[in-house]
Amino acid sequence: MNTNLSINLFILIGLMVIGLVFVLYSQFKKEKIKPNYRLFFIFGMTWVPLGVVFYNTTRNIGFLIMGVIFLIIGLINKDKWGETVIVNPQKRKLLIGLILTGLLVLITFLLKYFR
Repeated sequence: MNTNLSINLFILIGLMVIGLVFVLYSQFKKEKIKPNYRLFFIFGMTWVPLGVVFYNTTRNIGFLIMGVIFLIIGLINKDKWGETVIVNPQKRKLLIGLILTGLLVLITFLLKYFR
């Protein structure tokens, strides 16, 4: 048997066992956890651009498809998003600073990459 095939098969079986354990655990648990559909939407918004980049560089379309699926799940259940989380001003300033720093790094990388 090919080594890559056996490794992929082992990983697939391992993921299936882990998924089965999570499903059984959640069914036997008394307290049900409601899914956070807003988080699905946010994941979709971040995975779609990553998917476009990965597709252009490696021809791997997985992130793009998962991002679109997350977006659809989040938008279909928009009425179940619940209330918005209020962030205190100090934490908000820190988050804005981190986002701006990340954007600056991204723009610098893109300018360096496309020159």
